[in-house]
Amino acid sequence: MFPWWESPVARSLNLTEAQNAQIRTVTGEYRAHLTDVRAAVERAETELEAVFNDDAVDQKKGAEAIDHLVKARSEMTKAVSEMSLKLRAVLTPQQWQILQRGPVRPGEPVVGSGSGSGVERGPGRGPGRGRRGGPKTPPAN
Repeated sequence: MFPWWESPVARSLNLTEAQNAQIRTVTGEYRAHLTDVRAAVERAETELEAVFNDDAVDQKKGAEAIDHLVKARSEMTKAVSEMSLKLRAVLTPQQWQILQRGPVRPGEPVVGSGSGSGVERGPGRGPGRGRRGGPKTPPAN
């Protein structure tokens, strides 16, 4: 989940003032918690890295560090997902579809805005392309 509400794509959604206020409220509610869980992930990654860099491998210490990292990443995923769900509820179905198509390039028409050709936007969004622009299936050898 990228911070779309702070990116140029937010302008393409034609958000109302009420929607902007709701987005600010939701992101404000989660800001401190997301900072905390991100810091926990970084600490857990540092802890695991230290285990890997020790001259003598301590399996028990390594297993504990892995458990801490898994728990921290899980908490971060949960927090981001909960916030994302609340943000999704602010958007109309059409705004959600536009957001899912990816970033808007300058001068490119917004699908469903009543202007332009209605061509899907974003790099690598042609047939057979996944959400991130990569192939949906591995290429044949």
